[in-house]
Amino acid sequence: MTVVVGYVPSSSGRAAVQAGIEHARAFDAPLVVVNTDSGRGAGATDGPALVEDTHLEVLRRTLDESGVRAEVRQEPRQEPAEALLDVAAQVGARCIVIGLRPRSMVSKLLLGSTAQQVLLHATCPVVVVKAEPENA
Repeated sequence: MTVVVGYVPSSSGRAAVQAGIEHARAFDAPLVVVNTDSGRGAGATDGPALVEDTHLEVLRRTLDESGVRAEVRQEPRQEPAEALLDVAAQVGARCIVIGLRPRSMVSKLLLGSTAQQVLLHATCPVVVVKAEPENA
């Protein structure tokens, strides 16, 4: 069974990848890293974004150096929770690993939370990791 990781280019995304690598090692399982832009377009800075080529290369190098069997899937124009749940179903995921980022009270009230959607609709365990603040 596969470990699926939701990745955005941020400290929480990097923390999710590291936790995913640890789970893949522990279960001797392959790892699938999912990245989506949710159809927001180029130049958007708030929320999910497709990884740029330079960051994608660093991500792939990190995965290669980890020694786990891994692949990166980019899912343009798909909502992050939907992409994660779809990939998890396709690969028969053992677990889904996602990073958690701080959100304001207003954004919690007005916007659906990717983490909440994944937690409510996943058919496998979900591991949620928190990263150190970007400035730490």
